[in-house]
Amino acid sequence: MKKFGLTALIAVMMFVFVGLSGCGLNAKSDVLNSLSDVRYCVFVGQSDGVVANLMCGMRENPYSYDGKSNKKTEFGVVTVFFEKHPGQELHYSLSVGKTSFAGTLEENPYNHSFMADIQKIVDGEGGVYLTIEGVVDGMQLMPESKDWAVQYDKALDIAFETLEEELMNLYSSRRFCGECYLKIVLDQSSIDNPYYWCFMYVGQNGESGSVIIDVNSGEVLTKSNAPA
Repeated sequence: MKKFGLTALIAVMMFVFVGLSGCGLNAKSDVLNSLSDVRYCVFVGQSDGVVANLMCGMRENPYSYDGKSNKKTEFGVVTVFFEKHPGQELHYSLSVGKTSFAGTLEENPYNHSFMADIQKIVDGEGGVYLTIEGVVDGMQLMPESKDWAVQYDKALDIAFETLEEELMNLYSSRRFCGECYLKIVLDQSSIDNPYYWCFMYVGQNGESGSVIIDVNSGEVLTKSNAPA
């Protein structure tokens, strides 16, 4: 009986270990599948009284911080800051290689920037040039993120390694019940300040947290979490 009991105990322990390991191995995949917003690259430019950037990635639609990741769609958001508030309708055109996009910039009431979404991820090959009618003509947006030592995939690795324990708390009945975000943090009123990766998670259980990562060293600069 003792021998049987020991054998049974070892078997149970092995089952638990394998189960936890399997869950751990799947957790990273679950995080990737639950990215409600991921930024891949940013292009930036500056002229007299004008600062602009183009941010490309994928995000859920509809967009909501509710712990549930919806179907994803491409985006390419042009954001423009003006030193002086323009008193006119702003028509823009964006040239990316041989492709052009055009439309009207709309004001963001929260920070008074002006924005438009070309709904496309671009690689910037051939150059990115922004024209705003009556304001700026052919301003080049440089691929700021191209030379970062830490690209989005490495930033996700660092974030997962840093927050693995917290992310495991979002599981319920072996199902990942949360959504994650990887954003590029920048001072959008200037192109001269540092850039950072920000990874965040929101759980259906009310838990949330984030890390800020240096784009060159990969150092985790801050880590925060808010238990349910």
